[in-house]
Amino acid sequence: MPTKSLICLFWILSLSVCSRAQNLPSLILNRNINSTFSIIAFDPQAQEWGIAVATNNIYVGNSTCYIQPGIGAFSVIAETEPIYAYNGFEQLKDGKTIEQAIQYTRLRDTLADYRQVSGIDAKGNVYAFTGSSLKYWKGKSTHLTGKYYVVMGNQLAPNVLHDMANTFEQTEGPLAVRLLKALTAGENAGGQISGKQSAALLVKGSRNEWFNQIDLRVDHSRDLFADLQKLLNYHYGRILINHANYAIGMGNKKRGEDLLKRAVKQTMGWYGIYPKIAKTYLLLGQDQNAINLSKQRYWPNPDGGKMFRLFIACIMIGRSAPYTR
Repeated sequence: MPTKSLICLFWILSLSVCSRAQNLPSLILNRNINSTFSIIAFDPQAQEWGIAVATNNIYVGNSTCYIQPGIGAFSVIAETEPIYAYNGFEQLKDGKTIEQAIQYTRLRDTLADYRQVSGIDAKGNVYAFTGSSLKYWKGKSTHLTGKYYVVMGNQLAPNVLHDMANTFEQTEGPLAVRLLKALTAGENAGGQISGKQSAALLVKGSRNEWFNQIDLRVDHSRDLFADLQKLLNYHYGRILINHANYAIGMGNKKRGEDLLKRAVKQTMGWYGIYPKIAKTYLLLGQDQNAINLSKQRYWPNPDGGKMFRLFIACIMIGRSAPYTR
């Protein structure tokens, strides 16, 4: 009888691991441990702090990423415990170093050996630790620190963190772009051996208006990294539309047109933004482009025909040029 029970247990564990619903350490220890990899970084020029992360569970962006612009940022993975971030911010505000801020909670945490924590302060100083118990998990569990960044993860393929670090260092552009490229490089190097189910990208800056802070999340997707890239493209595309409208308003239609072309490419598939793009086309006097784009936006909807004809009527009121279907 005991033998049959062991066989049944083996098959249950095997099915669970194969289905990527949960990992073996979580099942054995009865703890919510998820295989995860992340990068946390600081851009001193832009005064931005950012985190990119992927895991084999849902809502990773809700439980592992913490940023207070002008104070610092924390990423808490493996067996997540938000108190590291909450206490960490208070410690940084009290003038402690980033190492002291993290160690404050670690010394009081009886489960610290099951966690991974990285942090970065207001000046870009970094610190991280990987709990000693994680070395017994299948795959690689460790962290690497560099100038203004930390990469870390558990249950990883061998080259994940090195590829993430190299990509981040060699990539130019905004912090969000560099973070996502680094995360994607980690995935291309093998990522987590137990699969991925959610990913997130968070960037906040002390000089950024609220509408330019980035908080993007993808859950339960078949292609996390492509979907996250699409959302980031939408973010930058929206900004380009605003810049195009400003340029047109200032009398620089050529610049406005160039910016709008870039925006259209970056927002392709985001139907909710199409009316705003159509309005910009109208400002440029490109009625037919506005009509074509709006038809894509409205026609698939149940009342799309009515909405589309209303849109055309609005154009016709303001324009004398005839419209050809």
